[in-house]
Order: sequence, then C-alpha cells, then structure tokens
Amino acid sequence: MMHRSHSHKQTGFTLIELIVSLGIFSMVMLIASGSYLSAVSTTRNVQESTKAVNTIAAALNTISNELRSGSCNTSSAGQCATGAHSQFSFTNSSGINVTYCIHNGIIKRVTSATDKTPPCNATGTEQITNASVDVTNLSFWNTAYSSTVAGITGKQYFVVITLSGKSLAAGSTAAPIYLETGVTFRQLTVSS
Repeated sequence: MMHRSHSHKQTGFTLIELIVSLGIFSMVMLIASGSYLSAVSTTRNVQESTKAVNTIAAALNTISNELRSGSCNTSSAGQCATGAHSQFSFTNSSGINVTYCIHNGIIKRVTSATDKTPPCNATGTEQITNASVDVTNLSFWNTAYSSTVAGITGKQYFVVITLSGKSLAAGSTAAPIYLETGVTFRQLTVSS
C-alpha cells in the first residue's frame, strides 16, 4: 500500500501580514490627509488675504481718484487742512462736499451739498469697504505748495493717504495689510 502525499500549497497572506500592511497603509493615509488639510487651510488664508488686500486697494483707489479730480474750498475751515488727519474733506469735481473717514473699522464717504466738512456719522454716508475687512487706520497727510504771480497765489495740494487693515474671515491668520499712495489735486486753488 502506497501512500500518496498530497502537497497542498497555500497561497495568500497570513492574518499577521494583513494587519501589518493595514497599519502601514493607515499611517501613510494619516500623513497624507494631514498634509492635504494643511494645504486647504493655507489656501483659504491666502484667498482671504487676497480678498482683504483687494478690498483695501479698491478703497484707496476710489479715494485717490476722487481726490485727484477734486478741489479745495479754502474759504471753508477744515477743507483740505494741511497736516495729519484721520479724515479728509474736499469738494469733488461735481461740486459736492465730500469727507472720507473711518467709522467702526469701515471707510465711509460722506457727502453734503451744504456742509463743507460733513461729519463721519452724518446722513448720506456710503460704505467704501465692507464688513469682511477691519480697517484699523486711515490717515491723510496734506501738504500745500504755493506760488504767487502778479499778486495771485496758487496752491497745489499733495495728499499722502495711508491705509491699514486686516481680514475678518473666521479662522483667518492673515497678516495685517498696509498700503499708501500720494495724490496731487489736478486743479490749483487760486486766491488773490
């Protein structure tokens, strides 16, 4: 009687091999998902910073363009006053008295047909920035350069505008934003 030996070769993985490979796969996925979430968070912060910079730059551009085409009513106390100021009043190209100021972190444009220096909390205010940005500083440094010819004095005003703020987006770690520009009135203010 002859015994036959059957050789049964088993193929596949043992339970220990499966558990070890599952552990390694879990570690790799944990590291990869952490990196992905970090990249998503960084992207969100960059987007919020970009949005805040664009908002503040647009406000600075709006103020600059209106100042450039405006003029100073020197007979009005407070309009185009030289020195450093947190708000600035002038007459725009349409003859409307305008004041730019900051109120509760928002830049406002206040207009008045009669009041030469309308206050920041007056009626007729328009928000230049929105609530997604906290404007922490709005300052104007006005300098007047004058020249007299034949008894007539002409003044050219140069205004340096400085703005700073930050994004108010939830969870944003965006850095503060600082922007500055200089504006010269196109019109000379003439007095005799």
